[in-house]
Amino acid sequence: MMPTNVNTPKAELKFPVEWEFRIIVFSDQLDSAKKGLESVFCRFGNFRPLTQGDASKQGKYQVLSTQMTMIDRAMLDAISRELAAVPGVKMIL
Repeated sequence: MMPTNVNTPKAELKFPVEWEFRIIVFSDQLDSAKKGLESVFCRFGNFRPLTQGDASKQGKYQVLSTQMTMIDRAMLDAISRELAAVPGVKMIL
């Protein structure tokens, strides 16, 4: 058994990297959240259209996903911050 205090090296991202965003939004705000997310993605360059995934078991949340090429860590961090600030977004994965 491996001790819990051992530091394991983190995998380092090599840029540019094709990044898949999975975004959890409130179902009752899906349309407006989608528009806000598309606006953020457009400011950062080309991306594939958002695809709608499964809804949560009780229908409160909806999954949207897309992919986009990140040129560096700063871009990934900036777009993640802006996506998280879109009204209706619960979580960015």
